[in-house]
Amino acid sequence: MNRFPGLILKFVMGNYINPSLGFSSFLLDQISSTCESLVNWKKKSILNFHNIYLSLFPISLYLTQTEFSKLVQQSTATIQIDSVFAKFKSVLYNTINILDLLSTLITYSSVELEDKVIIAFNIFDFDHSKKISLEEFGIMCKSFFKGIKIVTGFNTDTSQIEEKILKKAYSLCETDSEGQITLAL
Repeated sequence: MNRFPGLILKFVMGNYINPSLGFSSFLLDQISSTCESLVNWKKKSILNFHNIYLSLFPISLYLTQTEFSKLVQQSTATIQIDSVFAKFKSVLYNTINILDLLSTLITYSSVELEDKVIIAFNIFDFDHSKKISLEEFGIMCKSFFKGIKIVTGFNTDTSQIEEKILKKAYSLCETDSEGQITLAL
């Protein structure tokens, strides 16, 4: 049986606390008031937002403020466009990474853990193989970490800890003969 669904998402979301590993939880930090519209989303709302994003921008992971506004307006979301864009934007490119935002929606949603895993699995299975490769898993972990850090204002460099968590989490996954994780609930 695949252990990916529960334990690994706890690692990825930053809420796995194990003092022997030296990790602490980013989720213990207060989220920014500008990001309150990203909290308590329902499964249907997250999936709807993701599907509209895919229909509008199927090959772009980075959205300008105009594109982000279009996405929010076409969805049923009540996101504070200007403040959320400002919080998530890359200063260098003046865009947001939609995966960081989607990861945040999943993390802080009012969705059961098993459903969070399914949503995350579907979003980060980029090649639609119904499997998560090590590369996809790494992108997923980094997006969850970054999203949580953005909304909590956690500015410390945690890349070394994130890399340890990524390696530990992936080592706990049961993989197929190709080294990929499958979603078996």
